[in-house]
Parts: sequence; C-alpha cells; structure tokens
Amino acid sequence: LGEPHGLFLSEGEEAPAKHISWSMMTSAQPFMCKTPLEYQDLVADHMDKVIHLTPYINRSCLFVLKYTSVYVCYQMFRQLGLRHLAVLGMDGCLAGIITRKDLILAEEGQQD
Repeated sequence: LGEPHGLFLSEGEEAPAKHISWSMMTSAQPFMCKTPLEYQDLVADHMDKVIHLTPYINRSCLFVLKYTSVYVCYQMFRQLGLRHLAVLGMDGCLAGIITRKDLILAEEGQQD
C-alpha cells in the first residue's frame, strides 16, 4: 500500500504531497510473505528506505516537562481524560510517556 503511494523514500528524497485516505488504508490487504526468501527480498529492497509519516502525525499533543510533579500529571489525566501523556526533557526531546496505569501503580505504592 505504501509503495504505490510513494511513502517509502530514500534518504534525502522529497516527501509526496498526496496522502492515503482512511478508506483505502482499511480496505487494503496486508502483504504476506509465503517463504523466508520472499521476506528477505522484501527487506533487502526496502532496507535503505524511510517511511514518511508526517501527514499522519498529530503535532499538537499534550506534554509535561521531565520535572513536573505527579500531582500536576494526575490533575491533567483527571480533568482531560487522558490515557497517555508525553514527557519531554529540558531539550524538548521525548524522555518518556506516562500512562494512566503508571499513575494508578504509583498511587497504590504510596498506600502500602
């Protein structure tokens, strides 16, 4: 599905302007390798390629900084109904992800 639409790019290639529609993604059949040799050929053909996912990424996600208190994270989860929350370091790079389960386990640990 990605190859006919130009999603597999070589290093430094310009990204395509067109996008794959949701209906096309959900109706496409996955490629199945029948033999290990087919799999090796597929991997060898695409080893130097990257997948251009920028059109599908939500760049306006919520995040907290690395030193944000657990209380503030908990309030964000409760008030906004979050399931995941990105944690950024002081340089702006992803340092981790907090999940709802992480907060529940932290709360249970404090009660023991």
